[in-house]
Amino acid sequence: MSRSGTADERQAKQRADANLISKRRCRNNRMKRSFLGHFALLLLMAASAATGQSTSLHQQIEPTYNFQPHSLSNQEITQKSPVLDQFWQRAKAEQSRYVPALRQELADFKNPPFFLYDGSLPLLSLSNTPPD
Repeated sequence: MSRSGTADERQAKQRADANLISKRRCRNNRMKRSFLGHFALLLLMAASAATGQSTSLHQQIEPTYNFQPHSLSNQEITQKSPVLDQFWQRAKAEQSRYVPALRQELADFKNPPFFLYDGSLPLLSLSNTPPD
């Protein structure tokens, strides 16, 4: 009878071990899901911030570049130059913010044509990335 008691004890121990392993797997899976959920949220927030930066830049581009240089008088060019200079001074001061947003805006052909030309030149000076 002691043998059957030992067999029963072994089976009970195996069931307890299997139960413990199952609980650990479940906890590990929850941790993985939690980590992946947090990681996905972080990526979403980063993408949202980048989109927000680009939207902000886009809102600056429209009023800054809402002209065609060949149609301006000398006086109008003189008035517009400081506005353009100020835009590019901000870009140089905040390169980490402006460079990715400039890339995105320069790929959007809905932007004013003069921006597509004028915006590409400072991007080349601000970025060391070959595709730029």
